[in-house]
Amino acid sequence: MKLVLSDISYVEMVFLLIIIRWCTDDGSDARKMQHLLLSLMPWLIIILCWAHQINLVIGNMLGLRTLPFLDCVPPALEVIKWFNNHSHALAVLTMEQRSISNKCPLALLLPVIMCWTLHYCSLHHLLEVQGPMKASCNKYKVILLECAGPTADAK
Repeated sequence: MKLVLSDISYVEMVFLLIIIRWCTDDGSDARKMQHLLLSLMPWLIIILCWAHQINLVIGNMLGLRTLPFLDCVPPALEVIKWFNNHSHALAVLTMEQRSISNKCPLALLLPVIMCWTLHYCSLHHLLEVQGPMKASCNKYKVILLECAGPTADAK
């Protein structure tokens, strides 16, 4: 409670802001602080666990299925997973990225459910390596097919 009051005081004095809302997690120690803070400052709006709240909001938006770009996400993730699970193919892609530009090769990232920025970065990196990926597929088709394995389905 002392830390929270100190933070509120600091923000109000240094940044000349009026705190109207406080966000905290829902652990037992934080719950007690919420009640104490509300008794001292009844005008505050206290919300819980901002990361989970954002996750719920974004989940609701994505659950609407009205966003046409969502249809490309599952296949994009399959491409990322495939390259990340085939080290030789990933090495070919990295080599091709280096040969096309002097920039550091981009990693293919898999998003994490609670980290929405990583969802963006994952798809953005895939778009950025689109050229080198197509070039790799054209130049090294035989090698990439060998990486996939012997079954026709895998290829």
